[in-house]
Amino acid sequence: MKKVKTEKYEGYTIEVYEQEPNIEYPLNIEWEDLDPEHLGTHAYKIFDEKKELVYEDKTSMWDIGACLDNAQQDINCGAVQQASEQEG
Repeated sequence: MKKVKTEKYEGYTIEVYEQEPNIEYPLNIEWEDLDPEHLGTHAYKIFDEKKELVYEDKTSMWDIGACLDNAQQDINCGAVQQASEQEG
């Protein structure tokens, strides 16, 4: 994966990557009918202040903006904190 964007948010670092998708962009398919684990063209990783990976998502994203929006939502809703606590 190639890193294409880095952004700081709420004490975390979000890194967005390009990746090889495992399906074509679904122009004529209902999103609900897709495998929720399909890989899009982009993915993200979230690192804490210690630069430790605390969360990542490689599924269903097709651009940098989607990754940043989803990462920020994961931070805001507590998903990142929950994942970090489960590992520790």
